[in-house]
Amino acid sequence: MEGHFSYRIRAIGGRLVLMDCEDKEELKVLVKSASEWLGQWFEKVCPWTPDLVAKERFVWIRCQGVPLNIWGPKFFASMGCSWGKFICLDDSTSHRRRFDIARFLISTPIMNTISVMRQIKIDESVYKLKFTEEEFTNIFFSLKQDFIPHFNSDSEEQESWSMDSEKEDCASKGAGAEEQGKDVSAKNEDDDDDVACNKGEPYEVFLRNGCSKSKSEKVKEHSGERNAAIFCSEEEQQHEEQGDPNGQDCASARKTGEGIQSGKRCERQKMKPVRGTGVPEFSVSLDGKVAGESVGDSGIQNCNRALRKQLQNQLAKDIWDLAKRLGVTAENEEEILQKFEEMKGRDRQGKVDMVKRVVDDAKKIGGEQCRGVNEIKEGVKNYFKELFSEEEWQRPKLDGISFKQIDKSDNDSLTATFSKEEIKNAVWDCDSSKSPGPDGFNFRFIKAMWEEIKQDVIGFVQEFHEHGKLVRGSNSSFIALIPKVENPHKIEDYRAISLSRVMYKILAKLLANRLRKVLEKIIGEQQMAFIEGRQLMDGVVIANEVIDEGKRKRKKSFLFKVDFEKAYDKVSWDFIDYMLMRTGFTVTWRNWIKECLQLSMVSILVNGSPTQQFPVSKGIRQGDPLSPFLFLLVAEGLNGLMQSAIEKNIFRGVRIGNGNLSVSHLQFANDTLFFGEASEENIQAIKSIMKTFELVSGLKINFGKSQIMGVGTEEGWKERMAYRLCCKAGELPFKYLGTPVGGNHRRIAMWQPLPTRVPDVSLQNTQRKKECGGLGVKDLKKFNMALLGKWWGRLAKEEEGLWSKVISSKYGENGGHWLDWVRDRSGGGSTWWRDILNLNAGDGGNAGWLLEGFRIKVGEGKRVSFWWDEWCREICLANKFPRLYTWSTGKDKECFQMGRALNGTWRWNLTWRRTLHQWEDEAATELQKMIEKVKMSPGSADKWEWTHSTDREYSTATAYAILTKQRREEEEAEMYKRVWNPSIPTKVAAFNWKVLLDRIPAKLNLFKRGVIKEREERKCVLCEEEEEDSSHLFLKCKIAKWLWRACANWWGIKVELQNECKRTFQLFGAWTKKSHKREGWDCIWNAVIWSVWMARNKKIFDSVEVNLIKLLELIQLRSFTWIKVRKGKCYFNLSDWLINPASCLTRVK
Repeated sequence: MEGHFSYRIRAIGGRLVLMDCEDKEELKVLVKSASEWLGQWFEKVCPWTPDLVAKERFVWIRCQGVPLNIWGPKFFASMGCSWGKFICLDDSTSHRRRFDIARFLISTPIMNTISVMRQIKIDESVYKLKFTEEEFTNIFFSLKQDFIPHFNSDSEEQESWSMDSEKEDCASKGAGAEEQGKDVSAKNEDDDDDVACNKGEPYEVFLRNGCSKSKSEKVKEHSGERNAAIFCSEEEQQHEEQGDPNGQDCASARKTGEGIQSGKRCERQKMKPVRGTGVPEFSVSLDGKVAGESVGDSGIQNCNRALRKQLQNQLAKDIWDLAKRLGVTAENEEEILQKFEEMKGRDRQGKVDMVKRVVDDAKKIGGEQCRGVNEIKEGVKNYFKELFSEEEWQRPKLDGISFKQIDKSDNDSLTATFSKEEIKNAVWDCDSSKSPGPDGFNFRFIKAMWEEIKQDVIGFVQEFHEHGKLVRGSNSSFIALIPKVENPHKIEDYRAISLSRVMYKILAKLLANRLRKVLEKIIGEQQMAFIEGRQLMDGVVIANEVIDEGKRKRKKSFLFKVDFEKAYDKVSWDFIDYMLMRTGFTVTWRNWIKECLQLSMVSILVNGSPTQQFPVSKGIRQGDPLSPFLFLLVAEGLNGLMQSAIEKNIFRGVRIGNGNLSVSHLQFANDTLFFGEASEENIQAIKSIMKTFELVSGLKINFGKSQIMGVGTEEGWKERMAYRLCCKAGELPFKYLGTPVGGNHRRIAMWQPLPTRVPDVSLQNTQRKKECGGLGVKDLKKFNMALLGKWWGRLAKEEEGLWSKVISSKYGENGGHWLDWVRDRSGGGSTWWRDILNLNAGDGGNAGWLLEGFRIKVGEGKRVSFWWDEWCREICLANKFPRLYTWSTGKDKECFQMGRALNGTWRWNLTWRRTLHQWEDEAATELQKMIEKVKMSPGSADKWEWTHSTDREYSTATAYAILTKQRREEEEAEMYKRVWNPSIPTKVAAFNWKVLLDRIPAKLNLFKRGVIKEREERKCVLCEEEEEDSSHLFLKCKIAKWLWRACANWWGIKVELQNECKRTFQLFGAWTKKSHKREGWDCIWNAVIWSVWMARNKKIFDSVEVNLIKLLELIQLRSFTWIKVRKGKCYFNLSDWLINPASCLTRVK
């Protein structure tokens, strides 16, 4: 499988080879656990040491000039012994396919290159022979007979050259049996050192009648009881029919190679170099069990291929053995093992090694081979048709794993008759603006025409309920392709969204509404999506707390973030039905779900045009109301596998705090996050579990998006495990569910990139309410406090949620007294938890706001401390009666332990450690009267109520209102109310607001900010006389003065301008008590300042000089337009407005 492809074999020299792996620890485990079948390959396996050096080497000797009458194995063996130990002949030499060149393999301690000329004397004739060492020599491995098939000895005997058949021919050439000759001389051409044996002495050469031994026989004879695995390279294969010009025949090599490769040649695998020190871990001694090959390195490569194949088979068995331990069953185990072996390995960068098939050729869509729209549509259709097609085979089952089940009452509610009100609610629950399906209707039309069509809708639903069948075509849908990336280049870059018919959507919504009510009972607490009471941020909180636990207590752990590739599209329908069956759903409900899935027909929208319809046989559709809830059931299968692994101690999660709580994984739809101790066993377990889940459910892991992170692990561990899992090695912090996890959220770098802002108005002013002089922008700090307070509201009522268990296990079990955490702020923890603890301190003058807002409503009293919780008149009894608390026998008791119910009436029973004095007895009487006014309700749960909400539930809005109480001056409040006059465009009103605060980018303000450097540049753009600020530009400039006088004459009033814009605007509102005239003059004020500002900017940027007459006309036109458009019915025209604007305002309704 993918992690084990890192093993490789490389020759060191002689009979030694090096076996190494990227993962040092994994190699040690392999050598220890797989020694039996490694022994089929190697004589001895031991760790590499510096003194382990090859003392011999294997050399192919090429011999030229050998006479035919001495050609034979015995002669070549005697020649090979001159330099070392003779091993074997090559096929071409032993089978005598050619006589110009002979080749034989020897083992020699001589490290110099062998190149020798020898003279051989036979029957008084002297022959010159040349012996040359070939430049490249590699080795073969010989295996046990039960590991690979035996050689076909019959075929070899037929090909072997027989001396008997040529006996007469040899005799005629003067060569008799047992003839001998002399070696006259020997000379090494390339080296002065003499490497020849018996130099100058007679060299006996014998001829033997009979059949020469085949290559396989020779190797078998040399290797004991082992056969030889002989392979040939691609170059050798090309010469199979005509013979190798270098003197080597490949036919038998290819035949024997088929014993391991089953007739198929494997492509060479690209290996990564060894990381770290680069020192190999294990060297392997073949100790004589070697066969030879020709030029090329195919022997080592074929050994690597066969070894990887063996490892792949072994890993498949290991995964299946672990799956059976978890409780997975299958009818045909051999088929399951084959499926494991067929799973594609991923490349070393962690990317998915998959075939991109869109229209037969990936370039057909969006590439040069595209011929037109029809070809694109056909290609897209074929791609999705194949994507939604299920392979027919018997998937394994999770029969040995237990799941929660719904009861009979739940099943009855699921299959009950659909009421008219329920059907109408389902229709109104659907979004009116969603795109229509093949029928062309959306829910806006259905809601508008409900009275006319409701009988047809009700009849459709009731017919389905009665017969459990859908009308043919009612489940057809379009698939719209929505880009997932900014610039999509291939079909996989699009997300397939289903557009269904409205009638089917109504039915699916009905089923989904019923299903969601019972899912909480069967879905594990590790799943956070689509279940009432569970939220996306629960998973983020748990992940942060687990990481913080590992960092603070130095626990070595890891996080594995898994993403499933096209999760909805690959779900097996059979697995959905299986999970429905295992979780207790009736046959009726299962058949309803089958009907909704199996009759689906889809067509793809390509540029708005649908392709031809085609059926689907797997997957659930995004856009179908049922799909999210069905996927929860699918994901529950993975949850069951993980729970089984934890129970059987196959996988160990991360323990939180000092308790027994262990967190192993979180699921939010198809986003899964695993937590575990940093051990190789855990990594192997995760890998096996995910592979098993792939086969069971049909889902496939997207390793390209998956990543592993380490917490407290040693350097390099994370990278090794990422290599083994074929995923990315991630870093902390990382994003989970779109939120940064594992970092300090108080640091700005955690939220980068953030834009740098240059505020015109301070943040405090913008956060004030509009009537208080601000923009009503939320105070993010206080709003965040209000949001964090929601966690206290949830802690008060949610004890069974996983996130609540994590908090209790990590920070102490309070038995429901969560207010003790609020009071005691000395505890440590994650930055999130410390912020939670500091909430009650408030911000500024809001100290104690959280405790003041909560109070306890006593029910049965099991979660309420009698003395310390403020349950009686919202006071703490221990503080009000400290003397009684001192002598109480139940200082730490809850309310239900301080009395009992008699005949349906609660009776308090307070006991003391001694008899009370008279003055203490008076305090006890007062205490008794106070507590008797509180009615205990045995059987009902205690509740924490938020006093600032009418429904007594904590709300962010009410908390934010408490935190942002603002004082306002009545005079300014009236002024700012006029600023946001609805007759004025919002952008003009906002500009007026900045003018009143003197925050516009006038030249003086720009000089203060350092934008303008020279003092001369601060002059007014319009008059070029004085420094430009808001007061000068709109009140003191000669252009502004002329405009105000002209407007006053137009309105027939007298205007007195002040030195400040804010004071002038306030006085303008006091000149008349008639609201319509005041609103009209406010329009004039806004029109004047806006027009002056626009004229100033045009002069700067467009060099347009100011024309006072045109500017006045523009002010009149703007004020008329604003009132006419925004005031409803106005019974006047522009000419009336220009003559007498005050009278026109009386005609506005």
